[in-house]
Order: sequence, then C-alpha cells, then structure tokens
Amino acid sequence: MSEKELISVIVPIFNSENYLKNCIESVLNQTLSNWELLLINDGSTDSSLDICNEYSRKNSRIKVANKIRGGVSSARNFGIDISNGQYIMFLDSDDTLVDNCLEILYNEMKRSNCDIISGTSNNGISGNDCCLEGEECIKATLQDNPFTYSAWAKLYSRKIIGDTRFCESFRVNEDSFFVFEILCKKPFFKCINKSVYNYNQTPNSISRSKFTEKYFDILNVSEKKYEIIEKNHPQLLPLAENMRLKSYMNILQILALRTNGEYKIQEKELLKKVKKNKKYYISAKKSDDKWMFILKYNLFYVYKFIINLRKS
Repeated sequence: MSEKELISVIVPIFNSENYLKNCIESVLNQTLSNWELLLINDGSTDSSLDICNEYSRKNSRIKVANKIRGGVSSARNFGIDISNGQYIMFLDSDDTLVDNCLEILYNEMKRSNCDIISGTSNNGISGNDCCLEGEECIKATLQDNPFTYSAWAKLYSRKIIGDTRFCESFRVNEDSFFVFEILCKKPFFKCINKSVYNYNQTPNSISRSKFTEKYFDILNVSEKKYEIIEKNHPQLLPLAENMRLKSYMNILQILALRTNGEYKIQEKELLKKVKKNKKYYISAKKSDDKWMFILKYNLFYVYKFIINLRKS
C-alpha cells in the first residue's frame, strides 16, 4: 500500500458502551495498517466518550470527534467532512470488521481499479462475485441486489463519494438511499463473495425493536428514489416500480410483526397498493416470494393473527 494512501474508517457512536471496545479492537487488529479511525461521538450519555478517548490516547491513528446529538447520518457526514483518507469505510459501533477486511477490499479495489467494492457480511449481505458498471449499477439496486442494501461492508473511493452525503431527514434506510445516490453516478462497482464484516443484531435492530412511526421512512425513501428515477432514468421506471412495491411489502411485514391493531388504516392502504402494483414484482429472495404469496392471496391478517397468538 502506498504510503500516501489512507483508509478512513468512520464510526458513528451513540450510547454504545457495551459494544464499542470490540468494534475498535477489530480495527486495531487489521492486517493492513494504513488507516485512521474516526470515532464520531454523537451526544452519548453513557461511557462511550470515555472509551473513545482512552483508545485515542494510546494510538495516534484513532481520532475522536464529539458533537451534539444529530443522528447516525449527521455523524457519518461529519466523519466524511473531517476524514483524510483517499478511501472511506463505514462501520457501525456495535459491529466489527473481519481481521483482513481492509486488506481484502483495498487489494481488490486496486487490482480492478473500481470506485466501490463490497464484501459479504454474516448477516444481510451475500451473493456471487460480480462487476457492475454504468446503468447496470442502478438496475442492480432496483432489482434487490443484496450488495446494494447497506452502506457498510464497502470501501469507497473519496472521488466517487464527492459531495454526496447521507440524508439527515431519513431516520430509517438512510444508508440504502446513500448507496442508491452513489450508484446513480454510474460507478464501477465490484462485489466479491468474501466475508469482511460482522453484523451484530442488537435489541435495537429493526427485526427486534418496537415499531415507531420512523419506520414509515422506508416508504419515504422509496418514493424519493422513485422520483429520481422518474426524472433522470425514465427507462428504468418498471424496475423502480418493483423497488417501490418492495417497500410496501417491507413495511407491511414490520407492521405484522411489531404492532397489534393501531395502524389498520395504513395497513389497508398499503395492501391496496400491493394489490394494484403486484404485476411489477421481481423475484429476488425466497422470503420475499413467500411474503408476496401471503399478500397476494389476502392472508395478511391471518398471518398477523398467528404472529400475535404466538406472542401472547
């Protein structure tokens, strides 16, 4: 690795004292050493800041920034703005990197001269090796390519990020929208089937946490993506319909799992939208196929009844 090239690892932190040490240690254990670790403390009220400062005192490559609470997108944006690396990686404070993560991604990026490279994770990202260029990048994300889901497990060139930042008004799926905006730049995007990232499903994970109205941002994100496609890539509108349909399906599943009867109006509206737009459905995952079957044959409330019965 060139002495002049640096990888900036950006970690947004809010009340992460139970996981933070493992996160930081996973960067310290990297087989590639030319990195800086930016710990962005986003108004934590626990001992997170003390942990950050302790590590920073011991290692000059670790830098701490303390800011007023603004949310994960605000913290990531702050990290981008103060970073020095030619390459950028995002790491959540409750997750860890595989020991050779940076070495794998950096070497593959240099070998292929790509703009973004993604590896796999133990949860959420997996798939076959592929190289996507130009419009194929946009098609991939509209057709549910798993490598396009999250901001993490990826190494980005600073050039391809440019002035793109995380949308701070989105409280859910903000990383999906960030990756979408990057892919709309039609980069050279390489995906490799190598494990580089350990995702830790905490009690605050979407599959476990109590439903709040912030999850309706899943719909807001999909509508914003649709508007961008409609304006700039109208030839891809059928694929954008699939993406938007999947957002209806996604929020319906969360409502089924996390609520009782308090959102019946929203559920009925979403079920109508699924019925109206089911022709745009593109099969990508078996779990989605099963869920579409349930929605298509009006079994949503049967499914929800069974779920609530099991919880009682």
